[in-house]
Amino acid sequence: MLSFALNGRPQNIEVDPRLSTLDLLREKLGITSLKAGCAPQGICGCCLVLINGQPRLSCTLPNKSLAGKDVQTQEGLPPEKRDLLAACFAECSATACGYCTPGTLTHATALLTNKPDLSEEDLKKSLNLHLCRCTGYSSILDAVQRAGAVLRGEAEAPRLPESALDAPRGEKIFVDDLQFPGMVAGVLAFSSVASGKIRSLNTAVLRAEPGVLAVVELRREGDLLEWPGEPVLAIAAIDAESAQKACAKVAIEIEPLTGQESVLRLRSRRMEGEEPTLIHRASVQLRLPFTDPVYLEPEAALADGDRLYSAADDLFSAFADRKVQLRQLPSGGSYGGRIAGPVEEAALRLSVATGKPVKVACSLEEGMRLHLRRPAVEVWLEGGLDERGGLGLIRGKVKIDGGCSAREGDVLVAQVLGALPYAPQRLELEVELWEGTGPRTGPVRGGAAVGLAVALEQLLERLALAGGQDGLALRRSAALPELRPLLEALEPAWALEGPRRGLALGRMEGRGGAEVWLRVVSGSEVEVSCSVPDFGQGRDARILEALVAETGLSPNVFVFPFGSSAQIVRSAPWSATVGEAAKVAARALRAGGGPLKNRIGTTFYGCAGRQAPGLSATLAVASEEGLIEKVYVAGAVSDDALSRSLLEGAAHMGAGLALSEELEPVGGLLEARLRMLGVIKSKAVPQLIGVAVPSAEEREPTEAALLASTAAISVLTGVERLPARDSTAGKAVGARPRATTPPSPA
Repeated sequence: MLSFALNGRPQNIEVDPRLSTLDLLREKLGITSLKAGCAPQGICGCCLVLINGQPRLSCTLPNKSLAGKDVQTQEGLPPEKRDLLAACFAECSATACGYCTPGTLTHATALLTNKPDLSEEDLKKSLNLHLCRCTGYSSILDAVQRAGAVLRGEAEAPRLPESALDAPRGEKIFVDDLQFPGMVAGVLAFSSVASGKIRSLNTAVLRAEPGVLAVVELRREGDLLEWPGEPVLAIAAIDAESAQKACAKVAIEIEPLTGQESVLRLRSRRMEGEEPTLIHRASVQLRLPFTDPVYLEPEAALADGDRLYSAADDLFSAFADRKVQLRQLPSGGSYGGRIAGPVEEAALRLSVATGKPVKVACSLEEGMRLHLRRPAVEVWLEGGLDERGGLGLIRGKVKIDGGCSAREGDVLVAQVLGALPYAPQRLELEVELWEGTGPRTGPVRGGAAVGLAVALEQLLERLALAGGQDGLALRRSAALPELRPLLEALEPAWALEGPRRGLALGRMEGRGGAEVWLRVVSGSEVEVSCSVPDFGQGRDARILEALVAETGLSPNVFVFPFGSSAQIVRSAPWSATVGEAAKVAARALRAGGGPLKNRIGTTFYGCAGRQAPGLSATLAVASEEGLIEKVYVAGAVSDDALSRSLLEGAAHMGAGLALSEELEPVGGLLEARLRMLGVIKSKAVPQLIGVAVPSAEEREPTEAALLASTAAISVLTGVERLPARDSTAGKAVGARPRATTPPSPA
């Protein structure tokens, strides 16, 4: 019998001593604010609890450690401190997807209780238990310091709007948080090799295992595996423990296949202008590896008969031809990598087979086998300056390694062709997409355009040096007109900082439009639906801001239900103009006139067309020793806390791509352990400074900011194989030495 207090209530429970504290609290006692995240790696901080007031990561903690202790989770925090922190998080836009927020809020409460005057450096060290892929940490630090100032009596407490946005409170619901009556557990059994042919499956043995309700073959004997570590079987059992025990007994006999060759799938060229006489020339060769988007919420789906709950970006388009009722939940990050696939298919088929609701919830490592990766890239560029010192030529080739399959390959190629932020007199750019072996890839944030951006800025740096020019002056003269205001915004920082500076521009073509529906459901409630999935990009905050501004109604009038295929038949690109679409719908609602109670059942619609290109400029600053100290990241966005937070989050991801993030092969598969992927944690992140440059058009800043940030930092390291793990800057952020030398991309 284990006895302890949970959020002030005594608990006496018989529990398996092998069960982690996280599983006990979350699965047995229903505390869903604790997220499984990286469990049981103890890295992401999403499962943090307070034990006798001290922060502990519950996924690595034996449950016997709770005996006689007082345990607090986000639900049991003192209301006044919880509300204060939530208000500060909202004011500073310190939460986006909301997945890491409960753990961070809980930890911040303990920090402020013990010492409300912690310095920023102390906070960065204390919050190093946590990972955030949305904000870059700066806004989180600002929010906690803001709350500390209120507790010290040095500032007035901000007000948290009474709205439907629950992420700042740490109450956002994700797929794995759902609990249905009679629900059973589903698991996936994966291939242990990267490529092969299935010879046999032991499904009959598995069906006889205790607690097993159904076994579904996702792949059959004789099938060829389509990607490394592909799921082969799905098992449903009365509970997660029984399902995992059965999964451990899976025996899949696979005949490994080798000797597969890469095949050219797409080739495209962009050629413009006449070639001038060149005075100075330079060239660059660059290689980038496969990288992972590393979002924190593991893959999960829940099916109840023909009703499917998922957070996949493409849920509606993936099931457009199926008679399935779709419910799209917010996701704990995505960055273009989360797509519908085996986990959704397994949940549906297992639910049909068992006649019960089935939730299939993967671990983070399992989920990494399912989602898309950023492709590997090889770039060759040459360029030259004309007799006046202008950018006369850019000529080059980008080879994209799409792995075993490249989703939206045409988009990957188009992203590269449209990512050029400069206007040389002569441009010759060829892009090739190859497929062969390796992971599934796709237009994960930045896609293959990251490689072009880095190579381009290294080329300009070499040309500036050859021509005796200032790097800022060359970029200002060569930049597209729309990017020059961003360079101007960074000029004061350029003049202020020392000589070790890396400057870069980022441009990413805009994508398709957005649609917003407002349905009046009562005299005090309007339901909001949107064609763009919510995956941590601040979608709901943008929509709510527009609705309140245009209608004058209180924020708590608007509610955001799960996305539904009853109204949304497709999923628009993630970078779409949700704010503009919301304004159009809000104006229609306002034009209707009269109180809401007279318009119950009425729906108002708004749409916005193709988005303008995303634009960014980044200035990275290094110390004399080569450590990256500051990153100024400017974006063509509205000047608000959310925009700056998104810019800083992109800069954090860019620093990882430049210095430490890389997927390496392990036994034929790619590394999936979070601690080995090189994500930079809070105490090692350089100072990130978001600079908003107001734009007449609504633009999505994050992809362009990722390109510019990766490139600016890479200018300082100067390496031709990213990430610069062996550089002084790489070692300073905790990058591990390389274990292998992967082959060149296709």
